Amino acid sequence: MFDFLKNIFGQTKQVELPSETPNKNYVKQLIENLQDVKNNDKVIPFTIQGLKPKGFLIKIGGLFGFVPFAHMPWNYLNQLHWNIVAPYLIGHKFFGSIYSLKETKPIHITVDGQKHKFQANDLEIGVAYKCIVIQKTRYGLFLEAGYDFNWEYGSFFGLAHKSTFFDLEEYENIKQGDIITTYFHGYNNDKQPIFGDTIKEIDFLTGKLDKYINTTVEVTVRKLPNNKREYFVDNIYPATLSVTKTIYPNDKKHIKEVVANLIDNEKITCEVLGISNRSKKIQLKLIDEYKRIKII
Repeated sequence: MFDFLKNIFGQTKQVELPSETPNKNYVKQLIENLQDVKNNDKVIPFTIQGLKPKGFLIKIGGLFGFVPFAHMPWNYLNQLHWNIVAPYLIGHKFFGSIYSLKETKPIHITVDGQKHKFQANDLEIGVAYKCIVIQKTRYGLFLEAGYDFNWEYGSFFGLAHKSTFFDLEEYENIKQGDIITTYFHGYNNDKQPIFGDTIKEIDFLTGKLDKYINTTVEVTVRKLPNNKREYFVDNIYPATLSVTKTIYPNDKKHIKEVVANLIDNEKITCEVLGISNRSKKIQLKLIDEYKRIKII
């Protein structure tokens, strides 16, 4: 309706206002309202309209304005991340204050969106979230889970290592800008969310596997081409079988020989010594090396 109000920040072509007095008065009133907002450091809503080279085109107080990436309610590592997230922010409302207002033609309005206050919320371990893939590297994905909450709680910027994906072919097909569903695994030492596709890893983080400690379990042996071996509890959870003097003070040499002769798909009986949340593996001790059962 009000085409004459398109005072887009940075617009090179000047927009001439209609000569009718009511329209001029209307624009003047909008400017005065925003000037009052600026002078009194008030916080008012703005709506994201589109992407510009260094920020977003917005609508605020009936006029068009600009909010730089650096003045958005949260930050990313680089501008590429903002470019990827931008399509999912169009139409969303945030709150900010007027940083600069110049009554030129076109009118220049710059907004500080860092005044926005989000409701407190947190991610839950083991719960699946829809995330925007904002960058893909050879090691994994940078993800934004704020999308899952419709940005109500701001940004949840995290990582998903490539090794946590069960289907590597599916991982290779993922592109920047895609929406994927992945599981929250917890936080790293930098308080950054960690996501992953492998559900079994969540069991290590939630303490679900603590019930195995000091119990006897059946373990499946998987022999690798390089003559190394992998171990799995319940055919699901990876485990380690270390042969050390501390664990086997009297028969380390014998146990080492037994382990060296384990074959693929063999079943062994072990005691669970502990759970490593860091390596995501169950720590084992071989206790029944004379009663191993072979799978036929």
